[in-house]
Amino acid sequence: MRLFFILCIFMLPVISFAQFGVAYHQSAIPFVSFNYEIKERVRPELRILTDVYWDIEQL
Repeated sequence: MRLFFILCIFMLPVISFAQFGVAYHQSAIPFVSFNYEIKERVRPELRILTDVYWDIEQL
């Protein structure tokens, strides 16, 4: 049973293709986005408006 779990842990990344991402966009309407890309075909994205503007001088 232990060998089965070890093989699953090492083989699962080979057959699965997904990517999780987080981004911050500063434009006329700044927002934070969370996405999950599945097999380079589908990328559902959740966007949350922030109303926060970053200025380079403040950093």
